[in-house]
Amino acid sequence: MEGINNTAGEIGHITIELHGSKCHCGNTGCFEALAGGWAIERDAQQAVSENKAEGKLLLELAQGSITNITAKILTQGIKQNDFLSQKLINNLTEALIAGGISIVNAFGPKRFIWGGGIIEGLPQLLPLIETGIKKRALHAATDSLEIVPAKLHNDSGVIGAAAFALQTFKKI
Repeated sequence: MEGINNTAGEIGHITIELHGSKCHCGNTGCFEALAGGWAIERDAQQAVSENKAEGKLLLELAQGSITNITAKILTQGIKQNDFLSQKLINNLTEALIAGGISIVNAFGPKRFIWGGGIIEGLPQLLPLIETGIKKRALHAATDSLEIVPAKLHNDSGVIGAAAFALQTFKKI
C-alpha cells in the first residue's frame, strides 16, 4: 500500500478527535497527537504545570523538572497508584481505543499488534484496549480479530521495514 504520493498507511495521522490537540503535521486530533510518545509527554507536562499539587509525585520522579516528565515517568506514577498518572493513562487508553477502532473498521485486520513504550511498560492496558475496540468497532470486523503485544518489542518497526525492503527488492 503506497498511495499516489507514498503516504498511504500513515495511521498516526487519522483524525480521531475533531477538535483535538495540534499535530506536528498541522492537523488537529491526529491519532499521534493524542497517543504518540511526544503527546503523552506533552499532556503529562502540561497537567503538572497546571496543578503542581496533583503532579507532586510525577515532579518528584522527574527530579523536580517538568521537562523531565516522560511517558516512562508516567508509567512509574501508575505503578505507584498516582491519581494524576491514572487520569492521564485513562485519557490515553481512550485515544488508543478510538484510533484502534478506526483502524479495525477501515482495514479489517486479522491480527492487531500493539507495541511501544507504554504498552511494554503497562501491559495491563492491552486487555482494556481490546475490550474497548471489540465493544465499539464493527462486529463483523472484530469477530476473529486477535489483539496481541509485539513480540519484537521496540525493534518491530525496523524489522518490519527491513522485511518490506527485502520483499520489494525481490520483485525487482
